[in-house]
Amino acid sequence: SCFTIHRALFSQMLKHLGTSVQGVLLDVGISSPQLDKGRGFRPEVEGPVDMRFDATDQSETALQYLVRASRQELAAALEAFGGERPAHARRIADAVALAKAEDPTLQSMTTSKLAQLASAAKGHREYQQMHPAKMTFQAVRVAVNREFAELKDGLAAATEACGLNGAVAVLTWKQ
Repeated sequence: SCFTIHRALFSQMLKHLGTSVQGVLLDVGISSPQLDKGRGFRPEVEGPVDMRFDATDQSETALQYLVRASRQELAAALEAFGGERPAHARRIADAVALAKAEDPTLQSMTTSKLAQLASAAKGHREYQQMHPAKMTFQAVRVAVNREFAELKDGLAAATEACGLNGAVAVLTWKQ
């Protein structure tokens, strides 16, 4: 066959491919059907605060991340991965910290509660085109799935797997 599909983390690529392939295609795009699986990716859809791309693995959920992350770590992630303004990132992180002070496990946290918390911390405005918590959800999703680290590791592994004469292509989509 001309190609083989491997379902694995990019950082695990060399375990699956070795170092003698002609090319690697990394698909880093996200589609709505992936985000509509009821794992808490979208602030508009009620569900658990999970956000893992592969819910079958034992990795940290978004809820566990929120419980574990310090105010500073969360604020930094909101800025770096969600593009939140520093003041908004700090207020959202403070709101999560206050919620943890009341319930250290955040047991009752759902996507709608997280969305309300982020929206209130930002000062929700009715005329906004997108949900005010969208970038918060994006930031938490990126942090939980280690998306930038996986991409970096995957590009390095793909380059090594292909050697000098191979080709590496990246497929992405941003609407």
